[in-house]
Amino acid sequence: MASEPNNKPVEQTDAIRRHMGATLDALIVTLLAMARPLPPQPVLQPVPVVRRRRRQLPAK
Repeated sequence: MASEPNNKPVEQTDAIRRHMGATLDALIVTLLAMARPLPPQPVLQPVPVVRRRRRQLPAK
């Protein structure tokens, strides 16, 4: 693959390489976090969302 002629602009390949590097970093961080799990956190209960009723416009 490296021996093939590459006709993409340098800026584009640099951007792709930077993006792939950031993605790989995120993947490594995720894998490390999975490898040594954090102490169990308290389970947060979902907070009920108060839904406001729309005021009905007076009928004309």
